[in-house]
Amino acid sequence: MSEKKRSLILLVDDNVRNLQLLGSLLNESYKTAIALDGVDALSFVRKRRPDLILLDVMMPKMNGFQVCEILKAEKETKEIPIIFLTGKTDSESVVKGFEIGANDYIQKPFKQKELLARVKTHISLQEAHDIQKRLISEKEKLISELQEALKEIKTLRGFIPICSFCKKIRNDDQYWEEVDVYIHKHAEVSFSHGICPDCVVKHYPEFSDKVIERLKKKKAAKGHSHSENLSSK
Repeated sequence: MSEKKRSLILLVDDNVRNLQLLGSLLNESYKTAIALDGVDALSFVRKRRPDLILLDVMMPKMNGFQVCEILKAEKETKEIPIIFLTGKTDSESVVKGFEIGANDYIQKPFKQKELLARVKTHISLQEAHDIQKRLISEKEKLISELQEALKEIKTLRGFIPICSFCKKIRNDDQYWEEVDVYIHKHAEVSFSHGICPDCVVKHYPEFSDKVIERLKKKKAAKGHSHSENLSSK
């Protein structure tokens, strides 16, 4: 059995010690990548999509709020879950983080077990979301294929203009076709040609007496068999 693919977590913090600590905690179960500021984080994400971002709020060049806003505004990155790591605990900062699209908040200094539990939860949620999205995509593809297949199915419905004398049928291009030709084009059927008794008399009169006599015998034999079945019940 192949080893389960490990999720990739992008760690974004301007403090190298914090990055080292986070890496030592997460490397056993996940793959990690690091960025020292918001600009580097955006550059990384546009080259390689992580499964989760642990994002510091207070950083030079570009803070975590700005990074989050940019990622959530872009179609290719808006679904990446983001957890803020910050020492800011005032309710205004927390609310702002959620308003711009953050998925969670972890306060510094963080508790290791809490951080690991939150990371695991959001990775699992993202995996479930990706599976659901894939299933929906596959379902939509299947529906589209079925719709296309239905368009290809030959059907006969509605009114069919047919000649009262020769029994030819007028097609959509206003040409008259033999019945078997028309039906073959519009239905999934094939024809086994034979001759009915009336046409035998009309076209092969020299055989008509024999054919009619044979049909009468078959009909009589069938009627006799049917009577026996009824009497045995």
